[in-house]
Amino acid sequence: PITENRHYIVEYFYENYLGNWLPIEEGKSYRRVMATVTFIGNEKTLSMTNNNASLSRILTEDSNAFTFQFKDTAGNTASKDVSYSKFDNNVGETSYVLSTTAKTNKNIFATITITDDSGEIAYAEVKKGNDVYPFVDEPLGNEYVVELDSSGTYYVTAYDNAGNMWTTPLTVSNINKVVPTLTGLSYSIPPETI
Repeated sequence: PITENRHYIVEYFYENYLGNWLPIEEGKSYRRVMATVTFIGNEKTLSMTNNNASLSRILTEDSNAFTFQFKDTAGNTASKDVSYSKFDNNVGETSYVLSTTAKTNKNIFATITITDDSGEIAYAEVKKGNDVYPFVDEPLGNEYVVELDSSGTYYVTAYDNAGNMWTTPLTVSNINKVVPTLTGLSYSIPPETI
């Protein structure tokens, strides 16, 4: 017979915010989980007979169980049920407060609060166009501070440890660093008559 832990093992992975698949931590919730069968040992040569011969299957809240079927070269068959039940597909929330909303020609700061039901934020960033604005120091709890240098719309993107991502616009309209210029001069009395 084909035996688990002698001829094959099953491992579970989750996808982090970088797109990498890492081993799950037992009891934690994830957006999606990948169950992977790995054939081990040299006693038998095994092959998958379903799942398009793939050794991995993505499990989600809507499709959280699957049965792998495989066989050896002698024709023996086996199956392995895999499942995962703790899923988190809820995005968190982002809010912000600007250091000032009065007109200014200087940089301002935004204090950004990022929360998630899991209580764990894996990564956050602020971008305007292709420019990433670094946070000032380390976050204090769930508060992040960023220095902003111009009016416009910035985007705060956050990921929780379950792999959920959300983006919130951050709008600034009070910074104007354009130096006034004199474009024309008009006299009420022509200069040659003075």
